[in-house]
Amino acid sequence: MNHRHLLTILCLSLAGLLFASKISAQTVAPTPIDRAATLVQAANAFDAGVQSLDTDRAAAERSLRAAIAGYQKIIDSGIENGKLYYNIGNAQLLLNDTGHAIASYRRAQRLIPSDPNLQANLADALSRVSASFAAPPERAAVSRFRSILRQIPIRPLVWVGAIAWAGLWLSLLVRLGAPKLSRTPAIVLTVVFAGASTVVALNRWQDQSERRGVVVAAQTVGRKGPDQTAYAPSFAEPLPAGVEFDVVDTRPGWTLIHLADDRETWIPRTDLALIKSGDRAKDSASNN
Repeated sequence: MNHRHLLTILCLSLAGLLFASKISAQTVAPTPIDRAATLVQAANAFDAGVQSLDTDRAAAERSLRAAIAGYQKIIDSGIENGKLYYNIGNAQLLLNDTGHAIASYRRAQRLIPSDPNLQANLADALSRVSASFAAPPERAAVSRFRSILRQIPIRPLVWVGAIAWAGLWLSLLVRLGAPKLSRTPAIVLTVVFAGASTVVALNRWQDQSERRGVVVAAQTVGRKGPDQTAYAPSFAEPLPAGVEFDVVDTRPGWTLIHLADDRETWIPRTDLALIKSGDRAKDSASNN
């Protein structure tokens, strides 16, 4: 084996390790529950809530909240599944809890971005938000690129990258025994692996660098500083439920948010929900 082959193998090993580190998930200690039974109970509670919406609103709300609690219990047990977040969002939307529904749909979107039912229900929830903030032209392209990244299904790309990486190793080993064979398969596999790993890395980088959230209180007063009495409101009107933002900074009990139109304001931590499940605290409103 010459030095060039050795260098190639070392580079591929390093790239594979980096790729694996990008896609590895954080290990959490799951809470042991009977997931199958909990799922059935949550689904039954959801169906009961839907059936009684027009006849007994109070009973419907109790059932829908029970469904939310059941689906969330499965998530807390260590199963992060897009359909579970989607089901939670559906129940929250039926409760007219627009802010939490959007947060749940956004969490689902990270896992099942191309699901048509999710896209339709998210659009319905977004249409209920009574305020909108347009991004300035200079940020529109960046926002669009980030939006596209969020909609790319990452898990299939992980498999494509892993298969391409294994195939590349195999083709290199074959060429070691038969150097006259065509290099085309190795080149194609290299391009596929590089493309898949780049998209996965960009998505993971955005996932780590971005802290997005949603206003979940019916309305919240944005203030010029992290104190309710010492600082005046930032805007003439409070922010309604469903307004989305990026997190800039946090202080005890307060969060500095960046709106799509580039304005910033401080809002109480209890009035928001973060999208990324690893960052979010237990959300307050929907099950109260």
